[in-house]
Amino acid sequence: MRSKTRFAGFSVRFRGTDKSGVNKYLAGWMARLCCLACFHVVTHCRRNTIPKSVKHELTRVIQLCSEIPSWRVLDDRIVKFDSIDTDWASASALYLFTHAFRESSPVCRADDGTAVPLYKLPVDQRSREDLHWWMAVYRELDRIWLDSGHLEIPARQLVDPNSQFSRRGRKLADAVEEATGLQTYYYLMRYWGRKRGEATRRCPGCGAKWAVTATPDGKGLSKHEFRCEPCRLISSLADDYSEPSRTLIGEWRSRGTKSTGAAATTRNRGKGPKTSHH
Repeated sequence: MRSKTRFAGFSVRFRGTDKSGVNKYLAGWMARLCCLACFHVVTHCRRNTIPKSVKHELTRVIQLCSEIPSWRVLDDRIVKFDSIDTDWASASALYLFTHAFRESSPVCRADDGTAVPLYKLPVDQRSREDLHWWMAVYRELDRIWLDSGHLEIPARQLVDPNSQFSRRGRKLADAVEEATGLQTYYYLMRYWGRKRGEATRRCPGCGAKWAVTATPDGKGLSKHEFRCEPCRLISSLADDYSEPSRTLIGEWRSRGTKSTGAAATTRNRGKGPKTSHH
């Protein structure tokens, strides 16, 4: 059986054995796994830094095939991937952050904001895959939001710590913290802001004060003006203060307060396009 797939700029082909009993579904899964493994092999073989998890996955693929998988580069588009020198062990803390135009790992070091490759994290394979797909969904939601004009529905998933998507991301941050032993924060987007009181707004997770002193030209956590340690949330000052009614979404609401989600999606249709908040 032959199978071919494409992933991350690579084309991979392999042939399965009759004895393996590989069906089309498994063949497709194997091909994707092979692409991931080959991608890391190509990226790191120069410095002999192929992690054990990648070696293990490649071995599994080879065992189910009658020949060693081969690959070729489909294009020469230069993408800035994560540095193979970046590690998590020496970081003071970590945080989850990405956006529509970011192609590196969503797990960042707190000291300088450098992305930590997912394969270096001591999490299980399921969590590693979940982090990858969370990043992909975040980027799509961010793209939709940038093109949504007056419609703010996608924004709720990115700015509300209690949205379904944010809860999923915060759960992944908890998994990273448990595996690394480092505090791992979750970034909340903030685009629309209040003309008055923006700098003193409360944590949307618990209602406590969470404003911290930020460094304008800082990196990592130091560039974010808001951080709540108990909730493991971080955020920044808003980029646009022209529509204060749009700030309701994602802000702290005491118990019993009616949700502001519906009100926050009522927009003036004459406004121009948004600019990237990153």
